[in-house]
This record gives sequence, C-alpha cells and structure tokens, in this order.
Amino acid sequence: MDNSFSPNSAQPTPASIDTCVNELYSSLPNRGKPPSSTGEWTVLSAIVCHNETSKGLHVVSLATGSKCCGPGLIKEFGGGRVLHDSHAEVLARRGLIYAILREILDGSSSLRRPLLASKSPPTLNPALSFHLYISESPCGDAAIYPLVDTTNTTNFTGAKIVSSHVSTAAAANTTAATTTTTTTTATTTTTNNNHTQLKTSSDQITLTREPEEQTLSSLRLKSGRSNLQPSQRSLSHSCSDKILRWCTLGLLGSLSPLKINLDSVVCAHDPTTTISAQELALVRAIRGRGASCSVSVVPSVFESSRMAKKKSHKKVSASGQSINYNHFDEGKGKGGHHYTEVTVGATGALQSKGKKKSKKRNLEEASSAPPPEPPQPPSRLSRRSLVELSLRAKPLETTPKTYSQIKLCLTSKEYQAKKEEAMKGVLKGWICCGEENDFIF
Repeated sequence: MDNSFSPNSAQPTPASIDTCVNELYSSLPNRGKPPSSTGEWTVLSAIVCHNETSKGLHVVSLATGSKCCGPGLIKEFGGGRVLHDSHAEVLARRGLIYAILREILDGSSSLRRPLLASKSPPTLNPALSFHLYISESPCGDAAIYPLVDTTNTTNFTGAKIVSSHVSTAAAANTTAATTTTTTTTATTTTTNNNHTQLKTSSDQITLTREPEEQTLSSLRLKSGRSNLQPSQRSLSHSCSDKILRWCTLGLLGSLSPLKINLDSVVCAHDPTTTISAQELALVRAIRGRGASCSVSVVPSVFESSRMAKKKSHKKVSASGQSINYNHFDEGKGKGGHHYTEVTVGATGALQSKGKKKSKKRNLEEASSAPPPEPPQPPSRLSRRSLVELSLRAKPLETTPKTYSQIKLCLTSKEYQAKKEEAMKGVLKGWICCGEENDFIF
C-alpha cells in the first residue's frame, strides 16, 4: 500500500499534512496502538516529505509515544541499546535518520519515493521539503497557553524549567506569581528530598518546579511524576527544546553526512484552548527562540489523543507502548503489509511478542521498582543501531572505542562549529548526557 497523498495545491497545506499522516496511521497494524475500547491514549508524530516536482506528500517516518527511559535502566542495560526518549516527535526524527542512512547504504531501488538524488556522494533531492506533524503541541514551552473553560488559568506543561539560564526578558514574561526552585549541581544523579544533583554541561543549573508560575521561552526537561525515583526521572529535554535544536542544527544531527532543514511544524488542535492561542504558543516556543520554520495548528483531533479518549472513557492513561513505521521498511510485514516496530517507552526496549501481561501493581510499587526488561535486539532507532549504520555509510580508518568519540569523528567541522555557537546562544544551558550515558562500541 502506497503511503503517499496528493494535495490539490503545489505547496503542502497543514490540512493535507494532517490527512496524509492520519491516513497512514489508520492503515498500520493494530499491534502497539491504544485499543479503542480502553482509555489508553498516545501522541502521534511523523516526518512528512513534500516533492515540489510531483506535488505529492508521503510519510518518511511515523511514531507514537509519550514516555521516557530513566537513567537507571539506561545505565543497567547500556551499550546504546535502549531508547532514552520515546516521545513521538523524537522517534519520528530518529526514523528519518534511519531512512537516510539505509538509503545511502542500500540504495533506493526498493523505495517508491527516494530521498536522495545521488548516493555517491550522498546528495539530497533538491525538490524535497520536510515537515513535522504532531497530534498535540510538543511538551515544554509550546504547551503553555491559556485554557478556554477556566478563568486566568494556563495549561501546565509539567516540564522542569532550567531556570538558571533564563534570560532577563524571559524571566519577566511569566504566567503567574510564585515558583519553587531546586538547585542542582553538576555531580551525580541522586536526589535527597527536593535536592537533585545532575551531571550536566554547566557548572551549576537550577531546575524549577512551577506549580503556578511558568516562565516563558526557556529550556526545560521532560515532565514526570513527582513520586518517581531518581533512577526513573528522564534527563531528556522537552520536545519544544528538541525541535528548536533540530531547526538550529538540522534534523539529522551528527550521524549523517547530509543536512536537512525542517520547513514546518503542524500540530493538531487541543480542544482545551483556542487554535489562535495554541498557535501563538508554538510561534513563541519555536520561531520566537530563533527557528525559521513555519508553524500552524489544524482543527482536527487525533483519534487516540488524550482529549479524544476523555470523551468516551472515565479513566484515561498514557499508553506504555510506542510504534515506529519507516518508509524504507515498507511492505516488509506479513503479507507485504506495513511493518511497524513496537517498543516499550519506560524501558526503551523492543516489546517481546507473545509476552504475558504483568499484573497491575499499585502506584508506590510501580514508582519504586519497575520491572527491568533487558532489551533483546536493540530497536532500529537506538543509538547503537544508528551508529552502526553511520559507520557503514562512512567507514573510519580507525574506529574509536566509545560512542561519543565515534560521533566526534563522524561530525563535520562545520556542524561542530555551528553546535558550539548554538550552545553559547539559543541553546545555552542545554543539559548534555555526559559520560554516564556514553558506552563502549
């Protein structure tokens, strides 16, 4: 089945991008999707490619998910085998990297719509533009907007602000009056009551919990339940911040010899706010912090979104599963149908087929001792899998021992310089993974 969509206009409209993604999602196998009979919800995201010559749209990569893997499991299973961040936007972007690297290695003969104009040297088709679709506003700054059914209430993102690097202008631009701060220092990843210590790129940072006041236009870490143990708390940046980084440094990062710019971000409507308010928050979080891509909100609601599930179920909960589809592996499922990979967000591992469901545990047990799930083969989107593809696409004379060393060797001087500049400017205060998340390859 072809995953293409042909809009009437020469340029892709936000509505046509929304239609293209949701039609493909509906055609995918049910495994890994939230069942319609339950209150499980998820977030859907995709990288959509538009060909200016053929006027057609098609989905390069698609993913669902809203969970992250904590540093405890990353350290325990390590080796780059687990997915640190299984938010849908992050997996969709990693799927684009996978697609590009596979096409460089294996060619485009099996693809309905190749991305490359040339394999040697790798050259992107100049007629293509790339668009990010998300079924709701990305977590972090873009999710801070006024709610329509309340008085003077702003949507609470839950993401933890990196407040020691908030600019003076941003600090003055808040949504309420009070904050509670937690000071963190670059040492180890431990917590004592409200004092959290992190390994970061800065000498000292401050993470702020914002029960009322939310400072706008600032970097944030992913949200998480307050009763989670330190080993389960994600240290990944919010998706608003990651999109800003992709707009600044390119969608492919350092593992690909190509550079792909993000042309637009399209989000589905959150019914708790107005389209204009949601769009203004997107503009502020992305364009207002230095990105040049266009942003828009479409008046549709994803069928498995939290808001859609709330209409038909009294109790809703985030799905623990994530699916990822890739156009390079299209048709490799049973009977030639679409193939999707299913992973578990909280562990970053592939889901075992036929595994019995574990008994429900109370919240205290779930937060203190999650059952570790050692990954079988790593996901195709894992760090280990992508760096293996990168080394095959661009062999090094001598392969360094660690992941960080390999990335440094694969990265162009131009990208390194641009990254250093961004880390002093728009991405100042970015919390890096550090040595604890590095691994021997």
